[in-house]
Amino acid sequence: MMLGMSARTADSPLALGGEVMALGTSREVRQNVPPLNQVASASLTGGRGLGSGEGRRVRTGTLDHSIPLAPGATFRSTAKHGGAMRRPLSAVIAVVLAGCASAPAPAPLPRQESHPAAPGGRISSVTEGTGPPLFIIHGGWGDQRSFATSAKVLSASSTVTRVSIRLHWPNPWPTTDDEAYATYKVATHAADVAALIQASGRAPVDLLGHSYGGLVAAVVARERPDLVRKLVLVEPTVTWLLRDQPGGENLVAGAQRWGEKMLKRARSGEDPAAIVRSIYDDDEPGTFDAFPEARREVLLANARTIGPLVANGPSKVPFTCQDASRMRMPVLIVEGERTSKGPQMIDSVLLACVPSSRRAVLPNAGHTIQYDAPETMARVVAWFLAQ
Repeated sequence: MMLGMSARTADSPLALGGEVMALGTSREVRQNVPPLNQVASASLTGGRGLGSGEGRRVRTGTLDHSIPLAPGATFRSTAKHGGAMRRPLSAVIAVVLAGCASAPAPAPLPRQESHPAAPGGRISSVTEGTGPPLFIIHGGWGDQRSFATSAKVLSASSTVTRVSIRLHWPNPWPTTDDEAYATYKVATHAADVAALIQASGRAPVDLLGHSYGGLVAAVVARERPDLVRKLVLVEPTVTWLLRDQPGGENLVAGAQRWGEKMLKRARSGEDPAAIVRSIYDDDEPGTFDAFPEARREVLLANARTIGPLVANGPSKVPFTCQDASRMRMPVLIVEGERTSKGPQMIDSVLLACVPSSRRAVLPNAGHTIQYDAPETMARVVAWFLAQ
């Protein structure tokens, strides 16, 4: 159905859809670190090195070193094999953000804006915070509200712009559904985001994308590297990369079959809200209604995008290892510990292909990390961006 995912852990179709990062300061973290047996761990993996579809992990000696991220979470390190960043961990693990160890400072109230984008479209965005610019692209069936919780942390150290891609709330829907199907393309969304970044006058910016938005972000970085300082890919649906992986074609084919069923339902005139509900409730009845109200509102507001998304899904967008290898900006890949095989494979391939990449694995999180572990993810991202 979704690259091996339960629908309860995915908001977008996945086939349609010490030796760590040096922190640049010598102030070592020793305070407020709970015992390791009392915390979960967020593992950091370095690339390159890919074997049997998995990124290689190398422990830093016999000790687990950590940086405080959030209550109940510890950042455990692994090394990038191949020689980069060989300083002892004790010399590089440090507090570089106030938000890593304390509550973020109050941020300015968000402002909603609509900027000229690619021809024929304008996309909405919300901007908050202060500091270097960070643009966030939501995933399928989401919008600029999807990362609101994470933005509260990130806005303490970045000027955060949360984008709603074309056709997602509160952007207008075209006159006809046929126009929506013709418009909903990764290339179009990438062009819109690039135009938004240019209009901000602050390029190069940090860019974060989740799921479908991760693919859009990767395409922006590939086509316009001059606009991107650092790239954060949160379980991106760069599904093309699965084609050469053992079992990858089967995952893609299964997800495409699921997408065809969803497309048939969407084209038949079935209520989009009913389709969204069924995606979650078919696995476990009552799942959708158990979501927080804010999450349900986002899903229902963007339900009609399901048809266009599955019709023009990520599996149709060429993006090769060679494309990834040309990315020269630092890249952080964020993954949920409870995610499924498809995203893990994609992340591992990216880790091997992108020269300057790291992977952070967050505890107790599935594909929808922005809901499962929003603050932990935000602190990991803020730490990465501060380097």
